[in-house]
Amino acid sequence: MSRIKANARPVKTVILSAGQGRRLLSLTKDIPKCLIPVAGKSIIGWQIDALLAYGIDDITVVTGFKSKDVETVLQQRYNNRARINTIFNPFFEITDNIV
Repeated sequence: MSRIKANARPVKTVILSAGQGRRLLSLTKDIPKCLIPVAGKSIIGWQIDALLAYGIDDITVVTGFKSKDVETVLQQRYNNRARINTIFNPFFEITDNIV
């Protein structure tokens, strides 16, 4: 894979992270699926770090379950490294990421 060229159009990314991850309920009872640690880093951390490595730093994360926890982690980890916005899906309990 090649890096994004400096003169290329800006790339924006949306990460869907609203659901609780009920199929993983033993792991997601108290934390959102995107914050589950895998090899020392959260799932969303792996996603965002990969995007940043390719020059993509305009990221929107759709949140739902424990939204404030996700926002806190994103702000602490990426405050000066990327432009990360969050959008809260108020229907996450009913629709997960569909709406």
